[in-house]
Amino acid sequence: MKKLSFFFTSIVLLFLTSCSTEEFENSNQNENSKKSSGRNFAKFAGDGAYDILGYGYNATGEYANSNSSGYQVIDLEKFKNEQAGRLITDNVFSQEYLEEYGENAEAYSKMVSTKVGATAGFSLFKKLISVTFSSSVSNTTTNKFDAKYIYGSYNLLIKQRRFRFNATPALLSDYLTPEFSSDLQNNSPAQIVNDYGTHVAVDIYTGAKLDVMFQSETTNQSREKAARVGVKVGVKSIFDANVDNDVDTSESNKNFSRKLSFKTRGGDPSKSLVGELNLDQANPKINISSWQNSSTPTNAVLVEFGSNGLIPLYEFIKDPVKKAQLKAYIDQYLIDNQVKLDYTNTANLVNGNFVRNPATNQIFFMFENKLRYIQSPMTLYGLFNITSGEIATVSPSNLSTVERGADLTPDNDLKQDNYTNKIYMREGNTLRYIPNIGIYNKYRFNNNAVKKINGTSGYTIGSDIF
Repeated sequence: MKKLSFFFTSIVLLFLTSCSTEEFENSNQNENSKKSSGRNFAKFAGDGAYDILGYGYNATGEYANSNSSGYQVIDLEKFKNEQAGRLITDNVFSQEYLEEYGENAEAYSKMVSTKVGATAGFSLFKKLISVTFSSSVSNTTTNKFDAKYIYGSYNLLIKQRRFRFNATPALLSDYLTPEFSSDLQNNSPAQIVNDYGTHVAVDIYTGAKLDVMFQSETTNQSREKAARVGVKVGVKSIFDANVDNDVDTSESNKNFSRKLSFKTRGGDPSKSLVGELNLDQANPKINISSWQNSSTPTNAVLVEFGSNGLIPLYEFIKDPVKKAQLKAYIDQYLIDNQVKLDYTNTANLVNGNFVRNPATNQIFFMFENKLRYIQSPMTLYGLFNITSGEIATVSPSNLSTVERGADLTPDNDLKQDNYTNKIYMREGNTLRYIPNIGIYNKYRFNNNAVKKINGTSGYTIGSDIF
């Protein structure tokens, strides 16, 4: 993730056929209406003064969007009356651009998740992708994301105010809402997470935001670079922007089926923008200055968290039994609801297939249902009994739909134990037993690669090859 400065030239505002002013107004009104609905209004974050501060938040939803907030956890009125000096409001008034990218949906969401300490290391906020691009989810039964797509975002963040607690979870736990305290005693962990989410918002920014997100397929061997280049070129071509080009964007022509989605939040609803563009065809430029200049503290919405702005919900529970139960549920819930990839294997590759990427001339082989890059020709024609003519050519787009395994390095051969006659495949210091002749022949192992050893002492024995 990278923060970037971004400057726009002033041009006449163009509305695309995919943009509806009514849509714009409804989108912002829905967000603002959450602030006036009364725990009655607790399901909808924002009390008109501190937005979602003290509310629950589901980290598997969208990122820093009140659509993913839950019921109120912290009683702000009581806390303000008794701890006024610990309820902090800062006037920020800043603008910045944030750049994020990933070689697939999982990598992209992991980069987004690093923005908050409590979610770092996970691949969360998956609705950020699925709500933006319906094509991103290839398996609606498992909710897995199609591995063939790369993603990038380049978002303008206008910060008006920052709201935060100067208080530990232990102190805040003395100010739980009566509803949360009651639900904690009477409801299951699953119901609590459904109602309140997985975390509590304790440090937030409000303002306005232009979300710009890029999706495409690519023939670029460096898929991460392709994503970063793709979103930069897309933003520059549509928004007449001086994008920080710290990478070579000439390889953008390796991307195809390119889409750019954009949406504004906050600011004057009548000046909002939303749309999705096909970047493989010509598009008019869009001027955002009218919307950009309309952002005020009054029409601000949630746009960002502080680096420690989310704290797990269970940290606010004093009862050790209830806390342990909710922690166990939330920990597993986050694992189960991370972004997961669906490898559709459109080339129908099977174990033992050897294939060539025509764009890079790299050779791969299917091994235990994963595609592994063979780093050295000596390995290709030494470890395996194969000729160049037996290697099939498969397009990069089809190769991207197959799950990748670790590269096969040159440090390998076959070992046969003189004591047991067992034959192993060696990678580094690890031996993996080849259990039968069928598997040996399926992977085209070369008899000339077999070297004798007296026992397996000193080696690590891995799982049998299948």
